[in-house]
Amino acid sequence: MTKKFWLIALIVACTVVFGSCDKSEELSVEQCKLDMNLFNQTYTVNDEGCCVLKGRKPIAAEEIQSKVKGYGWESIATYEVQENGKLSKEEFWKDRFGGSPTHFWFETSQQAFSYFYSDALPAFCFSRVSWTYDMDKGFILFGSNKQTTDSRYMQILKLDESNGKTLMYTIQKLGATSDGSNGYKSIYGMIVYKRMTETDLEMMKKSYTYDTDIDRSVPDNCKFKIKAYYAEDDKDNTDPVFQTFCLVTFELTDEYGFNSSDNAYYNYYDSITWTSDCRDMPDSFGIMERKTNCLNTSYWWSTYFFTPHDNTIVYANGYKDGRIVYQARKRLYLVNDGFFGYDWDNVRYNSKNPELTEYCLLDKSREFILTPPTAYKEDITKPYAELRIVLKGAKDKNDKEYMLGVLEREREGLLKIMDQYYEAHSTIKKTEKASLCKTFKALPEDADIKAYWRTKHSRMVLILKTDGEDPINSEYYVHAEPIK
Repeated sequence: MTKKFWLIALIVACTVVFGSCDKSEELSVEQCKLDMNLFNQTYTVNDEGCCVLKGRKPIAAEEIQSKVKGYGWESIATYEVQENGKLSKEEFWKDRFGGSPTHFWFETSQQAFSYFYSDALPAFCFSRVSWTYDMDKGFILFGSNKQTTDSRYMQILKLDESNGKTLMYTIQKLGATSDGSNGYKSIYGMIVYKRMTETDLEMMKKSYTYDTDIDRSVPDNCKFKIKAYYAEDDKDNTDPVFQTFCLVTFELTDEYGFNSSDNAYYNYYDSITWTSDCRDMPDSFGIMERKTNCLNTSYWWSTYFFTPHDNTIVYANGYKDGRIVYQARKRLYLVNDGFFGYDWDNVRYNSKNPELTEYCLLDKSREFILTPPTAYKEDITKPYAELRIVLKGAKDKNDKEYMLGVLEREREGLLKIMDQYYEAHSTIKKTEKASLCKTFKALPEDADIKAYWRTKHSRMVLILKTDGEDPINSEYYVHAEPIK
């Protein structure tokens, strides 16, 4: 198959939810049905090189100011205009290499921010851009009028408010591709945006941190790379596949793979922080910070990861004067095998310290206490493992209502991570608890089972252990045993 190389003029990044077509030719994106009437129209290119829907009545400037300005807009679907002027019903970005969709925040009536992923850097970026609204044409125009109109226009086709969500339908230039004769032809498409909530917008601002508008000239010897390896291996992992719930160590190195206090980047930046693009890891970790007559540096740092994901990116961000001027990244493939990385062939007989406290430097809201496969009462034929969650905030035994809230958060936290790892749980009826308990060898017969998971090699249950005398000791935990 011949590969097509696309030159994307407007590139931005985030996860795209692709539309799908059913038998009735309806397209849905994020539980919103799209306006199929727009797919029945014919789009043409005007004298300025802009692909437009002719005869479309422009949206009033007042409506743009009240419904578009001040909000963030996430690109959720893109459909290419075909040679016949009709819209394709296939998602433009599906299975495409290079480039990605664009997101905007129209901060004021003059300035907007674009959020995008740059393959060239590579980094999740943001950029400031001026904008105006041409009420005669129904165009949002970005940048300066010194630029060609086709490279900066966005025809607003429709603002649709329904089911508590607002969608904005637009036609704009997507980029260009080779015409087969040493030239290029423009690509146009309909981009559908969803208006973001304030929370979604804040998450985007935290994820897209590379400011493309500032001078980022950094000396070559002050650039760094990220090295990652299992803490117990003490070596670089060239295959970036890591097991969740196993300790991973990171370092910054020079281009030759060396990490030393003499490396120039430790003396060049004001600070270096570590972040991730994963929504389950919203926090940051300070690698280096320069203070008056003091330099605090972590030459290596270790963490566990809780969320299995086949495409997680971590960043080391170098700051000067409060801005990121250099960013290194490393792509991780976080997987799970067995019971949170442990198999039943390696059972501990009599461990003095059976529990492991596991933390994530980028998710400070929770920790887990993991009991790896251990012999029950020193009986090697009865191995078991357990998982507990530790949430922020101390338990207050004098506050019954608070205690009930902590227990509920424990339940929700354990259900969430177990469902992420082992698919949706089964709820257990009271009449089923006794018979289910008998299938476990290391579980009390009166265990209060609340949920059940089963894989090819393991059976797992969520248990509520209630302490009537001292409620502070009541807890939820997961108990697991092998299937033999």
